[in-house]
Amino acid sequence: MLSNKVSEIMTTSLMTTAGSRPVFEVMEKMVAEDVGRIVVTDKDIPVGIFTEKDVLKRFVKQLGPKTNTNSKGINSPNRAGR
Repeated sequence: MLSNKVSEIMTTSLMTTAGSRPVFEVMEKMVAEDVGRIVVTDKDIPVGIFTEKDVLKRFVKQLGPKTNTNSKGINSPNRAGR
C-alpha cells in the first residue's frame, strides 16, 4: 500500500461546505455521512479542510486542565453518590 500512488487510494467523493455555516451544522453532516473531514469552500473554490481534530482541539482548549487528576495526570472518575 505504501508503494501505491496517492491517486490510487484517495477518496474521490468529496463533501464540501461554506465557511460561513455553523460548526454544529457541519458536524451533524459529517456524522450523518460518516466522514472525518470536509472541504471548506468560498464561492466553490476550496479554501481549507475542516476536520474532527479541529473540533477536538478547540474543545480541549476551552475545557482546560482538570484539577481532579491522579498521580499520572489522568482524570479520575467521579465516584460521588455510590
